Order: sequence, then structure tokens, then C-alpha cells
Amino acid sequence: MITEFLSLLCLGLSLGFEDEKKNGEFSCIHLICSCIPSFLSDPLNSGRALAVITWKIQTNSEFFPETLTKPYLSALPSPVVEQGRNVTLRCLGHRHNVTFMLGKLQDSGYRQEQRSAGYEAEFLLTHLEPKDAGTYFCAYKTMDSQEWSEESEHLQLEVTDDRKKRRAPPGGKATRSTIAATCSCLSILLLFLSIFLINRCTQHDLSHEESTKRTSHSKLPQQEAMG
Repeated sequence: MITEFLSLLCLGLSLGFEDEKKNGEFSCIHLICSCIPSFLSDPLNSGRALAVITWKIQTNSEFFPETLTKPYLSALPSPVVEQGRNVTLRCLGHRHNVTFMLGKLQDSGYRQEQRSAGYEAEFLLTHLEPKDAGTYFCAYKTMDSQEWSEESEHLQLEVTDDRKKRRAPPGGKATRSTIAATCSCLSILLLFLSIFLINRCTQHDLSHEESTKRTSHSKLPQQEAMG
């Protein structure tokens, strides 16, 4: 029973790889099938042959493609960067000895690749301009895989123009200083004006009081003379 099963399995796999034969390529399936007759010559080795073939198929990426976990993309020191400054986009994967790729959603032609012996790669973007702003993502692949992993979550990079803001504070400070000086001068002027008015009122009251006293003193002799 095992003999018939192995023969049919080998036949099906060989037919499936007919194109590879035409191109002169050989897969591990052909090697497995070529080993079957030596195992089948002894019925006791039939179980061993089945185990070997099963293991080869399970470990063959042609049948079970390697699934790579989605990486993580971050911006250092921040995803909001002042124009003319630098930023580092770090892509963190889940395998070492891989090739990392950085892409941009708004530009299909934008692509940077970097080989890394570790689990991450850093892409340095220098002298940023407004055109560098956009949505970035990264992916990675191993040496054995031909397909990239799933793209990371998108990272929105913002480039701000703070040069105008840097020029604005001196004028703002000068304006505030002028306003403060003007207010101080007005306060001093009002203070002197208040003192002057208070002094005038005081002098007027004193003059009125003295005039009243002189009038009362002048009336007393007249009253005495009439009396």
C-alpha cells in the first residue's frame, strides 16, 4: 500500500514540476523521487521512505512559503521635523540577517534597501525639505525568501518650516518692549499729573482757608466797634 502511495505521490509531483524540467532546473522533489527506488527495493524501508519524503515536503519553501511577521517603523527623534534637519527612520523586524526596504506611499519610485545582520535597520534622511514629507513604510525579506514581508504600519512624516518662526520672536520681543516702555512712561506721566493735581487742590484749599480766616478776623473789629 505504501509503495503504491509513494509512486503516485512522485508521479504527481513530477508532473507539477514539468516546467522546471524544461528550463533545466531541478527541485528537491526530483531528488526525493530519485531516492524512492532505493527505499522501495526493501519493503522494510518503505516507512522510512515515507517519513523522509514527508519531512522534505514540510521543510520545502516551495510548498510552505515562509511567513514573515510585519515589521515596525518609527521615526527618531520625532515624526515632526523642522525643515533642514535630519531624521532617522528605524525599521524593526523579527529576523536577523535580512534585507530591509524603505518605501514611500506617495512615490512608487522611492525605495531604499539595506542589508542588516541584526533585527533592525536605520535609514537616515538628511536636510529635509517639504517634498520629503509623506507616508513611509518598510518591509524585509530573508536570504532564502523571494517575497517581501507584509508592509509595516504607515508612518506620517511631517516637515515644518520654522525659519519664519525663528525670525518672528525678535520683532515680537521688540514690540513687547516698546509697549512696556510706553506703558511705563504713561504711568509715570499719570503719577506726576496726579501729584500736580493733588498739590494744586491742596494749595487751593489752603488759600481758601486763609482767606476765610482773614475775612473773619476783619469782621471782628468792626463788630466790636459797633458794639
